[in-house]
Amino acid sequence: MPEAIDDDIRDALREIALGGSSPTGVQPLEPRLAAAATLGALIALDAPPTTYIRQVTDAMSAGISAAEVLGVLETVTPHVGIPRAAAAAAEIMLALGLPLDEAM
Repeated sequence: MPEAIDDDIRDALREIALGGSSPTGVQPLEPRLAAAATLGALIALDAPPTTYIRQVTDAMSAGISAAEVLGVLETVTPHVGIPRAAAAAAEIMLALGLPLDEAM
């Protein structure tokens, strides 16, 4: 059985589900978790290449290691598919300063 859901959380989820925005007062994720979630979302959305440079840089500034960046990619791969994950991997390599020819 899941834990009891706080009324503020229930109300915020309802607001978002109805097309509204997240109400103020909902506690945001801590920076490391927020950075990992954002990176996962970029992969899922097949984001433009330049966004990876910014997000990987921000994630590492928040304390996420290159191994954890890889962990995010591996975690979302079953949900987004191999082609999208492969495209993201190439962009992540470039964002980490790794040459693509090592992967080819």
